[in-house]
Amino acid sequence: MTTMKRATSTLVAAVVALLVYTGVAWFASGIAIPPDAPTARLPWLWPFRVVATLGFAIASRFHVSHLVGDYLATTLLGLLLGAVFAVARLALRAGAPDGLA
Repeated sequence: MTTMKRATSTLVAAVVALLVYTGVAWFASGIAIPPDAPTARLPWLWPFRVVATLGFAIASRFHVSHLVGDYLATTLLGLLLGAVFAVARLALRAGAPDGLA
């Protein structure tokens, strides 16, 4: 087995992180938010809508302000996507099959 080149592993890891973000955005699209909220008019894939929707859900669940919910949603989403990117990139560099190097 050879290791995957640095640029290729970074690109593939970015695609994996984008797929995870799309899954999170799809999950967040199922959360009911007030229809008169400005973010309710945005497309479900936009990052602002995803963060606002997750923040609304966190704020409602833990009875905190929406600003705190948005902050926690942003932090958790950044941690998730950063971890997925880093783990995918390291895994690709360490053990890529011979045909992908």
